[in-house]
Amino acid sequence: MKELGQEMQKVFTEMVSSGALTKIIEENVQAAVGGVLHECFRDYSPFRKALVEHINQNLSVDFSALGFAGYYDSETRERVERLFKCEHPIFGAIATKGQPTAELAFALGVIRGVTHGQTPKKQ
Repeated sequence: MKELGQEMQKVFTEMVSSGALTKIIEENVQAAVGGVLHECFRDYSPFRKALVEHINQNLSVDFSALGFAGYYDSETRERVERLFKCEHPIFGAIATKGQPTAELAFALGVIRGVTHGQTPKKQ
């Protein structure tokens, strides 16, 4: 019986030094966490239902109407438009129209003033 204990200790020590034991532990922890998360996000899960309801109540943003991107630099505006899939309400998307010139911004401002803030229909 003593020999069996020594052999077990030897195998265990080899597993620790080779990293095999750490790998087994990591795989089992990942599987356990994955299983728990899978259960949490099932369609009938109360957690998933509560999460969906919370998101629907708190993230009701009209991303197409985001206009604040025009107040920052071009790089920030481009990232915001790409991230939120939106475009500047007056200048359009920077990815397709580019950065507006001062002259264009002035002209569009005059047009908006003349039309009392109504955006002319795109042709």
